[in-house]
Amino acid sequence: MASREAESHSPRTANRVREIRRERGLTQVELVRLSGISRPELWRVETGRVQPVRATRMVLSAALGTDVTDAFPVAGDGEA
Repeated sequence: MASREAESHSPRTANRVREIRRERGLTQVELVRLSGISRPELWRVETGRVQPVRATRMVLSAALGTDVTDAFPVAGDGEA
C-alpha cells in the first residue's frame, strides 16, 4: 500500500502503532502477515518516516484489532 512522506508526522502517532503491536505480543513479521503490508512499509510507519494513506491505516488497525483513531490519534485530540 502507498504512503506519503511525512511533512510533520508526529512520533507519538508512529510509536502508537509499535506500542499496540507490542501490547498484542506481535512481531513485525506477524503484523506484516496479518495486514498484508510490507515489512519496510511497516517500519516506515512505526518510525514516523511516512504518513500512511487511509487504506494502510485501516488495514493496520484491523490487523491490530483496534480502532483506527487509537492506532493513529489525531493531533490536537487532547493528548499531550
